[in-house]
Amino acid sequence: MQCPYLVSVMAIFYIHVIQYTRKHIIAAADSPTPSPVAIAPSIVHRTYSTSSLTNHHRRLQMRHTLRKLAAGFVALMFIVALMNVSAQAADKKKVKGSGKSARLISQTVTYPGDHPKHEFTELVRMDTFTSSDPDFNNTDVLFYVHLDLVEGSGPHNGYATVSTKSGDAIHFKFAGSGKLVAKEGGAWEQPFDGKFEWTGGSGKFKNIKGSGTYKGVLRPDAVAYDWEADVEY
Repeated sequence: MQCPYLVSVMAIFYIHVIQYTRKHIIAAADSPTPSPVAIAPSIVHRTYSTSSLTNHHRRLQMRHTLRKLAAGFVALMFIVALMNVSAQAADKKKVKGSGKSARLISQTVTYPGDHPKHEFTELVRMDTFTSSDPDFNNTDVLFYVHLDLVEGSGPHNGYATVSTKSGDAIHFKFAGSGKLVAKEGGAWEQPFDGKFEWTGGSGKFKNIKGSGTYKGVLRPDAVAYDWEADVEY
């Protein structure tokens, strides 16, 4: 955000205005008022009295002007503080969306041998996010997933990168678990859920922070899930 920089520039400028005004008003108030050539003592006395009144009036004007400037400065700082609060609030939000698998890029399955149905799977998959938030809507998401399953159930974890329409990237890590549910005719599905955390990004998402949850279903032909998260950047 540019608000902190703008605030600093405005504050410095305003302080300089106050200092400049105070300096020149004081100089004007302290400068002697030219007096006419003294013709008689009474005239000279009257001239000095008028000069004192003039200096007093200038000092009063100076104080009045400085009070106005100080009040304006306080008002400016109050407005800027509200702007900062609004800007920070605008950058903190809750985002919801859904995801589905688009295509499987690669997959490797190994069998540790400690259990007949223990499978350790590493896969790379491209998904698509949809969301009401334009930063996440219709974005491609590249997943790197590890699954450690026994009889189709177990934990999973990995990393993913969202490619936004602006060309910036958003990275996050995730971890969860799923349980296989057998269906008639040999069909099956694996409901799963988990948590994820934003780990960084590029461009305006460089300092992204926050975390979220997801919940979905893995089937033989597709993966679909819903997610929601707190986001700050």
